[in-house]
Amino acid sequence: MTPAAGNGGQGGAPTRAPDPTELVRRVGYLRTLALAGLVGVPVSLAAFGFLALLHAAEHRIWHDLPQALTGSDTPPWWWPLPLLALAGLGVGAVVRWAPGHGGHVPVDGLGGPPPSAAELPWVLVAALASLPLGAVLGPEAPLIAGGGGLALLIAHLAGVEKGSRKSMIVAGSGAAAAVAAIFGSPVVAAVLLIEMIQLSGAALAIVVVPCLLAAGIGAIVFTGLGAWSGLPIGSLTLPVPATDFRPDIADLLWAVPLAVLAAAGIRVVRLVAHRVAPWVTARPLSGTFAAALGVGVCAAAYSLMTGRSPRRRRCRGSSCWPRWRPIRPPGRSCCCWRCCCSRALGTRCRWRRCAAARSSRR
Repeated sequence: MTPAAGNGGQGGAPTRAPDPTELVRRVGYLRTLALAGLVGVPVSLAAFGFLALLHAAEHRIWHDLPQALTGSDTPPWWWPLPLLALAGLGVGAVVRWAPGHGGHVPVDGLGGPPPSAAELPWVLVAALASLPLGAVLGPEAPLIAGGGGLALLIAHLAGVEKGSRKSMIVAGSGAAAAVAAIFGSPVVAAVLLIEMIQLSGAALAIVVVPCLLAAGIGAIVFTGLGAWSGLPIGSLTLPVPATDFRPDIADLLWAVPLAVLAAAGIRVVRLVAHRVAPWVTARPLSGTFAAALGVGVCAAAYSLMTGRSPRRRRCRGSSCWPRWRPIRPPGRSCCCWRCCCSRALGTRCRWRRCAAARSSRR
């Protein structure tokens, strides 16, 4: 190492790292904070419009279109097959030929650089070509990419240097605002960003503060716009019903083995995904089409075996909550996992307390 690299300035004095308290008081950081807060407004507006468009497209495809073609509001059992085949072709084409290949590779987890101005539209095209057509995925990944890309574009228009630390902080703030919109809480956005940026200590605090500011402003604008417009939008928040009942010890104890099983299942899925990812990367069009068609076959098989509408298997977030919420009888307790498993299989819960609850409601 040369003396110039190892020492700071003349005389060989070692370079001292800047104090985080001094750093946050600098005019440059305060300007970054103000820009991050301002970015939360257009990002939340864009997220609201994206989610409203998703909801409208889903309603047209899964409600209005089956009624126009078959005369019934309930789609037939084969309905997911052509829709998901079309979604596989659309997403595969974006991955194969579009700039940016439709966003980051999901098997690599959250994170990665935000999309550029040329890549951002194709991320949204891939999302709109898959989510309304029955892909059982949440909108958080395209919202994170879209929020970060839009914030990065605004930062460049405001004169922020490309590739600088300031531009990356503003891009992270845009992603936080988008996450806060879909989850309904800026705290969730902060937790996800802590996982994505992989920093700690003072460096983490310096990055998280602008993100929290943008997420808070974005959540307020998103909530106010939804109340003002009255447009129905999708959300990953679960509304807690008004009830006097509380979870008992059985609910808490059963959560432990279920969490272990969920973790083991996720581990298996990740291992399979890492094995399949190279094959799909080499053949994006045919691989995506085959995966989407496989999901469609599973959806059609679910509808045939249970006699239920295939529309139910594509619900996510709060849209599933009214159907899955168990009803507890007064003065009694009921393990939620039993009711949820029974409803998933299309049967009634056979536990004695659930049977007593049904008898008391007759």
